[in-house]
Amino acid sequence: MPEMFGTHHSKMLILFRNDDTAQVVIHTANMISKDWTNMTNAVWSTPMLPLSKGEENQDFTLGGGHKFKMDLMSYLRAYNTKRSVCRPLVDSLAKFDFSAVRGTLIASVPGRHAVETDPRETRWGWAALKQAMRSIPVQPGKAEIVVQVSSIATLGGTDSWIQRTFFDSLSSAVKSTSRPNFKVVFPDASEIRRSLDGYASGGSIHTKIQSAQQAKQLQYLRPIFCHWANDSEKGTELPDGVAVRDGGRKRAAPHIKTYIRYGEKSIDWALLTSANLSKQAWGEAQGASKEIRVASWEIGVLVWPELLANNAKMIGTFKTDSPSPVELEGDFPLVGLRIPYNLPLQTYGDDEAPWAATMAYTQPDWMGMTWPGW
Repeated sequence: MPEMFGTHHSKMLILFRNDDTAQVVIHTANMISKDWTNMTNAVWSTPMLPLSKGEENQDFTLGGGHKFKMDLMSYLRAYNTKRSVCRPLVDSLAKFDFSAVRGTLIASVPGRHAVETDPRETRWGWAALKQAMRSIPVQPGKAEIVVQVSSIATLGGTDSWIQRTFFDSLSSAVKSTSRPNFKVVFPDASEIRRSLDGYASGGSIHTKIQSAQQAKQLQYLRPIFCHWANDSEKGTELPDGVAVRDGGRKRAAPHIKTYIRYGEKSIDWALLTSANLSKQAWGEAQGASKEIRVASWEIGVLVWPELLANNAKMIGTFKTDSPSPVELEGDFPLVGLRIPYNLPLQTYGDDEAPWAATMAYTQPDWMGMTWPGW
């Protein structure tokens, strides 16, 4: 098998404070000014972690603090394969109590990895997703999984990998009776032109439609492509009489990456991650050796409502972090999940194509600039 090109793509801060607490911050922005100003990104953080007072609860349940800590330590130790890069960091972080953390670490490290391992061991890429999905309760009935990313790699001339490997992993809930519908949110050139930084935003957003294989990929992705800003003149008409819920970010081009499962009444789970839609990030299809091959470093966190409160329901919030109790009937805790895009989604028209930074665009953006292509 030829070598795959991978990147160090994770975005994370680990903070040690003067009051003897620590905090882990997982985010989607690179350390460049435009990512933190005029583009849409997001942050998830742990509570303040106190120093451990002794033996911690050895509970490996997904979503719990001990499993999160174990997986994070495994991720950091993976940097030490050739030389001791993160050993001091691991030793320092091991001293803190993660019991208050609620979330499952979903990460990728380069290498060949077994798909099925001891539950106490850390899995990587889509194998980690598949393991987690088997433990998350989901609602009965119809569901939709929205994949919102800032880059899409070359996935193959057929939809075999995205359907049978990646989407199957996302939809592997044990009690689910039917496969969810899938949509992919990605901007086109008109949305980049009208973004806050115009074409300059497009330098951080990538896909290619140059080769014959990439043209075939566009054909199978186009039916599930949806706009970021939901105001394309060529996109499909939004349903009559349905109120648009405004995420307030349509002109801030997306560098954020979110994967969300919407049930009929509420949200089943949400993943914030550095990982885009690529084999390099999530891993190749499983081979005869029962291994997957991952090329890139990625990190994210998966959450679902019952992690935070018994019988809780998670609902989308728009331009606010706090849900309104009137949004969902019933006497149970509400968990708000801030949605960065508008709902309902607007699908691509028949002749629309995603933004590709490698292509030249001669139509000026709102600042009068054109894009020469890379």
